[in-house]
Amino acid sequence: MAHAPAATIDGWRVAIWSETRPSVRAGTREPGPGEIKAVVGWPASATEPRTCALPISELSRLGGLDPRTAQVVLARHDVPPEVESVLRAIGFEREIPEQVPGWWLLHETETPEKAARGRPASALLLNEDRTRALVLVEVNGRFIVLSTRALWSYTFGPPLAQGETLRFVAREPDGALNVRRLTLGQSLAHDAVREAFGSEPAHRLRRDGQAVTVHVTPDPR
Repeated sequence: MAHAPAATIDGWRVAIWSETRPSVRAGTREPGPGEIKAVVGWPASATEPRTCALPISELSRLGGLDPRTAQVVLARHDVPPEVESVLRAIGFEREIPEQVPGWWLLHETETPEKAARGRPASALLLNEDRTRALVLVEVNGRFIVLSTRALWSYTFGPPLAQGETLRFVAREPDGALNVRRLTLGQSLAHDAVREAFGSEPAHRLRRDGQAVTVHVTPDPR
């Protein structure tokens, strides 16, 4: 496993909440100074949670963690490589396969070249004919499906909800910028998301939520 610089690792915390009690295997040790600390919690009773702390490198020794239902919270925005490696090894993926990361352009005067800077915190998950998409946002280091309840919390939410057409720019593997025009589509319930986009995005939508969808067309310019 590759190690990130100590300055990046020091002070890191990863919290995981599991709906079922994980099994801690014999020999699992406490985190040492400077190690990334993982804190795992589960409901011991209806009113009392239980927790255990271990180094991130020992996380794979826990049994019973279901990546479809467990919730992961990362303490900082930039994730050290060894954190992503360990979480991926036990089934947690930061991104949804085939998602298209990118940046929103809120005004017609904005240029794609200026907007496409830094690490994108939004993405689209396109359907098979690429005319409709789920909107994804990064929360605590992991991309989730945006719900209608949270739409107005993002800068692109109000204009999208009010019927405006917004542009979304993504960088292709060859470095070229691909600009799409988006308008708000019909929201989808949990089962409809699974049917139209698959089980993984359905797992990343809150059970009582409605997913935001957008209609997608190429930008003619």
